[in-house]
Amino acid sequence: MAKSDLVRSKIIQFFSFALLILAIAKRSDATTIIRPWQPIFQGIEYSSGSLTDNNLHQLVNVLRIDLSNPHIHFFSTPKTAQAPRETLTQTTSGFLKQYKLQVAVNANYFLHSSLPISRPTSLIGLAISNGQIVHPTIQGNTTALIITQKNSASIVNYPFGSIPTGVYTAVSGIPELLKNNQILLADKKVLDSRTAAGISKDGKYLILLTIDGARPGVSDGATLYQTAQWLQRYGAYNAVNLDGGSSSTMVREDVNGSAKVLNRPRDFGIERLVGNNLGISTATIDPIHSTTIYSGEFLVFGLGVSLLRLARD
Repeated sequence: MAKSDLVRSKIIQFFSFALLILAIAKRSDATTIIRPWQPIFQGIEYSSGSLTDNNLHQLVNVLRIDLSNPHIHFFSTPKTAQAPRETLTQTTSGFLKQYKLQVAVNANYFLHSSLPISRPTSLIGLAISNGQIVHPTIQGNTTALIITQKNSASIVNYPFGSIPTGVYTAVSGIPELLKNNQILLADKKVLDSRTAAGISKDGKYLILLTIDGARPGVSDGATLYQTAQWLQRYGAYNAVNLDGGSSSTMVREDVNGSAKVLNRPRDFGIERLVGNNLGISTATIDPIHSTTIYSGEFLVFGLGVSLLRLARD
């Protein structure tokens, strides 16, 4: 081999090795963390997650509701008497405290007002509270999370003007994210705070999820496609996107009976008055068991997958 050919070969080998190292380093920058499920109330578990992928950061809060638990009862914002409007705007924390619920998230899109006071508003999409229709649908198709009085849940599309029967609670959003575990939309690269709801394949669990946004270097928000990916990670098989942005809020009842906000709302942590909330009431966990540290799995996805068992008594 000529000396020039040898030098050329060494250069090619060097740059090939350098590109391989860069590819590995870039891949290792992506880390997804899913923390263990922690029981916080009868039939309700909580988890949080995070993602770091180069300059993208995401913080996620998730509630998993066991629909087979007899203590679980759903409630959404009731209809107001101030026609033609349908509900009164309220923060998710205020909703949880007023109706003595254990957890709650914001739900339907609504006609937003910049006024920082509760006022009548109109919803977008199907809404049913305690069996009473608050809003039928929007023109075209509405993707709704519907729940019967026996806590059978599903995600369906209702055409304009149709009134479903046998539904006790319903909230809606746009668009449908997952159908039979398939993501239904392309990734359009629009990052924002998100609220979404999903149902497991066996129909046993309802998954409620929020993703923080507008927190550079901490949590930048997520695209709708990424929101669907997070729902899949937490076991959702079918899912719908709910109102996001400044509306995204997840709260739980604290030990003293007040409302604790689990995520960080987009407007500097200040909750927005929203048109519709979805809440769950249930029994608290027995104090003897509530102090037991939860055993679970801590998943870290990066360069390969590591699985750590947190064995605790």
